[in-house]
Amino acid sequence: MDEIIASLTNLFGPAFLVLCVVIYVLVELQRRILELFFSKFMPSMLKSGTWQNKLWSDILLPSGAPGTGMLFTWLIDSYPYPDLFTGSVSNRIVWGIFAGFFSGYVYRIVKQVFKGYLVQLSEKFKKSPSSEKKSSKKEDSE
Repeated sequence: MDEIIASLTNLFGPAFLVLCVVIYVLVELQRRILELFFSKFMPSMLKSGTWQNKLWSDILLPSGAPGTGMLFTWLIDSYPYPDLFTGSVSNRIVWGIFAGFFSGYVYRIVKQVFKGYLVQLSEKFKKSPSSEKKSSKKEDSE
């Protein structure tokens, strides 16, 4: 049982989370650039109801993250891949495709965690002693 937990921890560790967030950011960047290009030169790609829009929204957008993950892991071999996926390029590509499929989900989770952390941090600074002293000085001067 401990081996399974260690393998899962290795597989879904910080390297996986970072790769998922990187893939998400790259896909968002690609999407924004392509949509800007389409709006200028191929507006039918963005018009709802056209076959080009169906191609864009139903095929190209969903395959962007796994494709980016595949390309990223194929090109970069010095990334800290899990032990299970370090043997060959095809193993890394499979891991990249897997990370691509989960990139949107992992990004949302990481964003929620950081947002919660920032809220806690801001509440901590609001209750700091220096802010209490400033508010009491304002009350005394009034």
